[in-house]
Order: sequence, then C-alpha cells, then structure tokens
Amino acid sequence: VFQFQTQGQLASYLVATDYYGFGPNYRQQFLASVRQVTREDVLRVARKHLNPAAMTEVVVGPAKSGAR
Repeated sequence: VFQFQTQGQLASYLVATDYYGFGPNYRQQFLASVRQVTREDVLRVARKHLNPAAMTEVVVGPAKSGAR
C-alpha cells in the first residue's frame, strides 16, 4: 500500500501522518487495523450513515435499440 519512490513522497507521507495524528507506527498498524474490521462493523456503520430511501440509482451503459 505504501510505496515511496522518492524522498519527497516519504516526506509527504510523514507530514500527513503527523498532521492527522496517526503516530509513527501507522504504516505497520494500517493493515492489521483493516483486517480487524468485521462484516458486522461495516453493516453497523452502513445502517447508521446510509439511507436507502434517499438514494438515487444511476445506470450507465449502451441504450437498448428503440429506447430513448
């Protein structure tokens, strides 16, 4: 996930982690943190923040012949 090809990229990463308060071990802890997220965690947050009644569905693709 984290690849640094230049010193500038590494410096930007270090500044961002400091700015957001992630701490010096963020890079090592990131994957472990993601792996700890459960299906139930995702469903709980989705139920709290997503409202299906307020959503709009958009479908993009080729139009069927005659349908315009």
